[in-house]
Amino acid sequence: MKFRPCIDIHNGKVKQIVGGSLKDAGDQARENFVAEQDAGFYAELYKEAGLKGGHVILLNGKDSEYYEATRVQAIKALKAYPKGLQIGGGVCPGNAAEYLEAGASHVIVTSYVFKDGGLSWENLQKMEEAVGTEHLVLDLSCRKKDDQYFIVTDRWQKFTDVPVTLDTMKELGSHCAEFLVHAVDVEGKANGIETELAGLLSGYTDRPVTYAGGVGSMEDLELLRKYGKDRLDVTVVLGTLLGAGAAVLNFFLMALSVQRAAESMKGVTVPPEPLDENGDPDPDAPPQPPVPEVQRAKRWMQLSYTGRMLLLVGVAIVALTAPCFHPVAAALALLFPRLVIFLRGFVKPKNKEA
Repeated sequence: MKFRPCIDIHNGKVKQIVGGSLKDAGDQARENFVAEQDAGFYAELYKEAGLKGGHVILLNGKDSEYYEATRVQAIKALKAYPKGLQIGGGVCPGNAAEYLEAGASHVIVTSYVFKDGGLSWENLQKMEEAVGTEHLVLDLSCRKKDDQYFIVTDRWQKFTDVPVTLDTMKELGSHCAEFLVHAVDVEGKANGIETELAGLLSGYTDRPVTYAGGVGSMEDLELLRKYGKDRLDVTVVLGTLLGAGAAVLNFFLMALSVQRAAESMKGVTVPPEPLDENGDPDPDAPPQPPVPEVQRAKRWMQLSYTGRMLLLVGVAIVALTAPCFHPVAAALALLFPRLVIFLRGFVKPKNKEA
């Protein structure tokens, strides 16, 4: 099971919404989280973390006044992480090439192929001709009706008569590179996964399948691993945003602390350490009197370190206890910068000969 990051864009903002609440009328949706940073920022974070195969999803229809702002954000993300992200939302043969040229590895399609309540083989063929099977992801996002899962389109608002079954997936598998399946009824709620749907999807093994929806705890991940038989990838959004934001803030505060300490030392002369006749520190020399400016700089750096560690502990507690955040994703984003710094200590720079 692999983690797939996700950048959902609605009304020109990166956000997480409750899937079933999305309405074209008035561009409305119930929001769990609205980011201050743009989509390019999060694409850069995923790139630095080495997380590939994530999804950029446009959640506004083409008739929306916000569509262009949402599309601009999506293009920013693709350009920030070339070949690292897939894109979906209003994709058709007319714009698919633009998204691939902007940096998308794949385009994700639902409404263009599952049209007027059914499956349009003609439109599927057009998509294959436009981008190639190797760049096409079919979105089988679904909701339950009459004890069966059916594919939903138009930003999850319209039911089709196409059921999500192994037969459907086998029939479509030769026409795409991957499947993406949002469990729409639990999407964005972080209240538990659709175990029945995960079990159904686990029976298909011919193409990669990514499940999205309802993951809010480690227990949910274990359930997904169990019912998905470790064959399904999973999208993660909010935990990554929380951890990445805390990591960026931590390094920003550290930089401010170093800057302040350095400024406080301007013009200060520190007496040299006494040396013996061999040029080594002299253990018998009397201790040097403390320099007040140095002492203040050290105290400031220690205070800064303590405060930043408390911040990270607070973030970890929120990630573990708040149901809307994913603790694993938060930990990955939070610890990644520190892990890189740690590993760099084992890499010896090559000596350059003059």
